[in-house]
Amino acid sequence: QREVQKIGPDPNLQLILPEELHEIRRIWRQEKGDWEDSVPKIYREVMGTDLDWIQDDRGMFSGEEGNLLEVTCQKHDIPVQLVAKLLDIERQVQGMKRRAAVYSRIEDVLGEEWRTEEEITKE
Repeated sequence: QREVQKIGPDPNLQLILPEELHEIRRIWRQEKGDWEDSVPKIYREVMGTDLDWIQDDRGMFSGEEGNLLEVTCQKHDIPVQLVAKLLDIERQVQGMKRRAAVYSRIEDVLGEEWRTEEEITKE
């Protein structure tokens, strides 16, 4: 984006809108387990400025906790993303009286393919 603004005809051209960056951040944090909250950091490094990021830290895990999870999962040969998704589901439904929906969501996550490409091709 910076290059396009620098050499292009419109110095204010935005290739990725702030709303899109907020949605990318949400997806990375909630669906991909980006506990380090990388999007604001990447944006700051590339653009040299910050956006007005929403401070939504409802039970979010920290980067340090993500590192601990990664080490623990590797030790027990469990996919990190699997455990991260399960923890995120639990965080999202925390406090719900009816937990029937959580079981369905957990079943969906467990039904995903968690083997590596290498493990699949060995079969």
